[in-house]
Amino acid sequence: ASNQEINEKICQTIDFAAKEHARIVVFPELTANEKTVDEIRSYLITNQQIKDEVVLIYLGTHWEKLEQGGINSGKVISGSGTVLYEATKNRRYEQYIKEEGDTYKEELSDTKDRVFLLDIPGWGRISWEICLDYLEDLHDASTILGANIRIVTAYTDRLHEMEKRAKNDGSDHGSVSILSNHCIFDEPKGKYSGFLTLPEINEKREMSSKLIKGTIDCLGKDCFKTKCGYLFSINTDLTY
Repeated sequence: ASNQEINEKICQTIDFAAKEHARIVVFPELTANEKTVDEIRSYLITNQQIKDEVVLIYLGTHWEKLEQGGINSGKVISGSGTVLYEATKNRRYEQYIKEEGDTYKEELSDTKDRVFLLDIPGWGRISWEICLDYLEDLHDASTILGANIRIVTAYTDRLHEMEKRAKNDGSDHGSVSILSNHCIFDEPKGKYSGFLTLPEINEKREMSSKLIKGTIDCLGKDCFKTKCGYLFSINTDLTY
């Protein structure tokens, strides 16, 4: 799909989410580039009714090549189009390519480990952890800082590891995790690329965690005419 088609689909998804009273909209890693962010912001600025429903939009990330290495970053924007902050991925992706007999490594420049939390009254502290950062020490830092809602934008085949971590976060710390993964890794095909975990009290009166899988389709040509994404409704008391 072209950039224009993807931008239109993102706007349609945000519109649909607003009509369903969604408060947070999350797109996967490697969804948007700088031009996309600018166009989506312009759209939100001229459609101010969206801000009455949608509070936060995580537009995924984009990869930019630098003189030495590169940077994988993304922006969090409000429903009115204001950029709240920019997050940068810290842990590089590596994959062994059997056909080539070589290991592909994401060319990330040396980055400073930084953790940003949004503190929203009535919601709590919200962290944004990009892909493998969710499995590394940056996740532990956000736990120490009191994150109780975790947004994860991913491009990974390690979804089951992330499920385990999210369940542990729910049972050990009472936090919610919302993950949106790139559709290239869906399983089974076209059915599962994200999840929500919620803390709950089990039958033994112990803290545990409920995993809810989301049905998703991609922004590409094959599924372009269908709705993209999935919706979870969470109340501020963390029930659904």
